[in-house]
Amino acid sequence: MRISLLREREPFGRILEETLPELMSALGGRPHTVRWYEHGSARRRRDEQTWLCNSRVNAIFRPAASRASFEPVVREFARSLRWWTRPLQRAYVAAAIRRPTAGWLADGQVGVSPPLANADSLVILGGNHRLRVVDGAAQVCHVIAKAGTDPAFLEAELALRRGAPDLPIPRLRSVAPSGHWFTEELIPGTPLNRLPLASERARALAAAQGALGRLIARTLERVAVRDYLGSLVGRLEDAIAAAPLFSARRGSLGHTVRTLGSVVERLPGATSLATAETHGDFQAGNVLVGRDAVWLIDWEYTGRRQAGFDLLTHRLASRFPAGLAARVHEAAGGGDRLGEAMHGWPGVDWSTTEARRRALALFLLEELLVRVRENASPRFQALTPGTPCLLDEIDRAAERLASLAA
Repeated sequence: MRISLLREREPFGRILEETLPELMSALGGRPHTVRWYEHGSARRRRDEQTWLCNSRVNAIFRPAASRASFEPVVREFARSLRWWTRPLQRAYVAAAIRRPTAGWLADGQVGVSPPLANADSLVILGGNHRLRVVDGAAQVCHVIAKAGTDPAFLEAELALRRGAPDLPIPRLRSVAPSGHWFTEELIPGTPLNRLPLASERARALAAAQGALGRLIARTLERVAVRDYLGSLVGRLEDAIAAAPLFSARRGSLGHTVRTLGSVVERLPGATSLATAETHGDFQAGNVLVGRDAVWLIDWEYTGRRQAGFDLLTHRLASRFPAGLAARVHEAAGGGDRLGEAMHGWPGVDWSTTEARRRALALFLLEELLVRVRENASPRFQALTPGTPCLLDEIDRAAERLASLAA
């Protein structure tokens, strides 16, 4: 998530000030403090090292930062998804990261005290639950959990990565003794949705799905539907009750959860279902394509879910919620191309109308739990962009599934 959006959702500057000192002190070998300055705010202290923030390209950096550390920024933002804006966007990114225009386009500053010795090699990238510090010279990336973030996100990712070293995930170099941050190899890849050729995108997607399929196949475990549903609903109810930003919608969310739960209970089918370890956020932006490899990144939402969760996440485009209810309705009726992929996916029963609709109802509950947990921080001032739309779409999809199951 870009810093421009983070600043709308949370006290980004304060979180930055609380998050970065631990990592910078470890990198610099002595204690460091970090201060955030809004654009046009009070002047920094004399002993501080100045870093620029351009929230539109999601980067915090020194004016003389190395080109190598900007590689992830260039690969993600220099190629627009809309072809007619690409020349202008390439020009903006180039101006945003080079002197003297970088200073003119910056909309915030960071002061580091005492100065960090290798600061010109580093670029800090914003994120939903963590910050990335790219070191282009050393070809590594330091990933640190943001202050106030549920530690379970980082713990789950590290557990998965340690237990699956064969997966195409950037290799772990080290983990901090505190468990708050880790260092991984820097992958010079382009996000799947930024590749120019459809054939390249298709090959990369197939490779990513193949890797996930292998993870699913080797971690399959059958559980009773009743037990899984009861646990899922219980976790959802607890998460909704504990998240301050959902207080005004607790009644409607509770109704949606009960509706989807009743769909699963009413539809005939097997008494057990296959669960497996899943990525949790399988979308094009989390697939990096290099010269000779495809990488899966951002495993913070990893967890055990129904075996088809990742494929449903991608094929239903649930991370782009507008129209999700209509896509679910189409999939429930069988009139879509999703069925071809689901029939060949490990552990998935897509053989009957009832099996499809039950899987979709469970998916919506699982997806709702991911999004509630994503927005659960008591420090957030607003929901993550897209969340209100997602809640409305899940509510509509739940009513349609209930009508079909009646």
